[in-house]
Amino acid sequence: MREEPYCIQGAHRVNSELVEWAGQEARAGKDVSVDEFKNKIAELNQPKARSTVSRAPGE
Repeated sequence: MREEPYCIQGAHRVNSELVEWAGQEARAGKDVSVDEFKNKIAELNQPKARSTVSRAPGE
């Protein structure tokens, strides 16, 4: 039986934000350690607060 790769929900968003962050750090001339990458990944994996849509009274 072939094992299917698993998918992490939101992985594309995390990867995109991680690449964007790393690019910003590199453009600023900063060296990023492995621990900083791990911390950023953990931060990006935290569930984001969902915004609520306000409705006018009577809707």
